[in-house]
Amino acid sequence: MRAPRPAWACLAAAVTLAWSPLLRSIPEVEEGIAKLAEGKAEEALALFREAAEAVPSSPELHYDLGLAHLALEQWDDAAAELRQAVSTPDRGLRAKALAATGRVHAGREEWEDAADAWKRSLLLDPGDEAARHNYEVAWMHLHPPCSASEDAYEDNDSPEAAKPLDPKVQGPMTACPGDPDWYALPIPMGHSAFLTVKTETEGAELALALRDPSGAIIREAESEDGVARIDLRIAEDGGEFRLGVWEQGEAETAYTLEPVVLPPCPEGDDGLEDNDTPEAATPLEKGQQSLRICPGDEDWFRVAVADDEADLVIKVVYDAMRGELSLELLDETGAETVAVSDTGKGGEGVTLKAPGAGAYLARVRARGPATSNIYQLEISDKAEDGEGDQGDDKENEEKEDEEEKEDEEKEDEEKEDEEEKEEKEEEPPEEQARKRVEDLLRSLEEDDRNIALEKAIEATPPRRVEKDW
Repeated sequence: MRAPRPAWACLAAAVTLAWSPLLRSIPEVEEGIAKLAEGKAEEALALFREAAEAVPSSPELHYDLGLAHLALEQWDDAAAELRQAVSTPDRGLRAKALAATGRVHAGREEWEDAADAWKRSLLLDPGDEAARHNYEVAWMHLHPPCSASEDAYEDNDSPEAAKPLDPKVQGPMTACPGDPDWYALPIPMGHSAFLTVKTETEGAELALALRDPSGAIIREAESEDGVARIDLRIAEDGGEFRLGVWEQGEAETAYTLEPVVLPPCPEGDDGLEDNDTPEAATPLEKGQQSLRICPGDEDWFRVAVADDEADLVIKVVYDAMRGELSLELLDETGAETVAVSDTGKGGEGVTLKAPGAGAYLARVRARGPATSNIYQLEISDKAEDGEGDQGDDKENEEKEDEEEKEDEEKEDEEKEDEEEKEEKEEEPPEEQARKRVEDLLRSLEEDDRNIALEKAIEATPPRRVEKDW
């Protein structure tokens, strides 16, 4: 099998050697130029070195030496010689030295530096077609088309070409418009599958499709806020399923794929079971656990605080779209509730600031009897800034609701005032004057009323004021 060509092999090579009459009159230089043209770079290099001993250093000779090292793929030596050649005041030679420098960077696959060298060369010599071609090659390396951005699973553009999912390679993968990615996923009969695709690309429009072993599409989903999900609660038939991911819009999209396949409940519950009662609570220390809730199930944990100055922070992170969970912290006996978090928004947390040495029970349960979900449980002994003594998210949520309600009431009042103002502006002047009198009368207290004044005001017709503009 022929070895693949290096990336720089597709570059155009415009080899222009020194043209100084002085150097061309030196036999070693003349012979070296001929040898380099014949592809005998080692012999050319030896001849150029002999010439360097016979004549003073010059940008032209450094250029020739650089080309000889370049032909031998001696990148460091070539770069050193060409740096001295670029210092020449000769505009044409400087352009060629920069073009050769671009080939050195390309040989090292330093495509950004290569593009910069060729760009500078073209500014000096816009007619150099070889430098222009090479600049385009470097640009393509820096900005490849989406179809060329292959990930670890390519080529997997059809269900028949689906590649087995490797749990160690979850991304990022690349979704190109019109170029679907398909993955093979074995799911035994009766098992559950939670499939999540996430992207950070703004405006991405990802779509998913899950085919059963017969090839029929059984689930479809589209991304929302950068996330697309497919849940297969129970696989009726086991075998190799195929998951398709593609970009529906025009954007190139990087994404990660998170597949979780679990046996059916209760056999497929997490490894900390059976902890469904306070008496069976599983002891836990600081750290994280990936766990699961089965329908009608609840998980109990016993957490100890050994240091009087330590905090107790418990967090539960889950996907609320797959079912809401709640977190409750109780005393060691399970009789008294200390803190509760049941926002249903995918992140529950309770915090006790320096509660003293002792033990507590933590209960995680589903907010619906049929809910099945997976979650991350984290226990730490240091509260972050802003976390309260009990971290009761429910109280915070109620406070936010009250503030939101007050804002709405204020907006309603302002709206009513505005409407009333508009109505007054539409009324004729006589009606507006009458209402002002009524308002004045209502504002007077009974003890201070002047009946004679009131009658005089009522009897006085509104005065029209003529304006002279």
